[in-house]
Amino acid sequence: MIFIILLYAILPIPDSMPEIIQDIDKSAFAWNKDQYWSELESRFIDVKQFGCVNLRDSINTDLNEFNALKKP
Repeated sequence: MIFIILLYAILPIPDSMPEIIQDIDKSAFAWNKDQYWSELESRFIDVKQFGCVNLRDSINTDLNEFNALKKP
């Protein structure tokens, strides 16, 4: 019995259901990035066919260019 009382004190049960507020004035969330994600998916499919080993030189070149931008 004491266990039940302690459990109720630690994890109180809500008295009633929370009020659901519906805001009909707002529009639904829109990502508006479909074209961007489609392009990324296309690029991923293209490079996936080459494999990691074949892309190593291209990746290293891009990383070297990026690192050169960071240097003053």
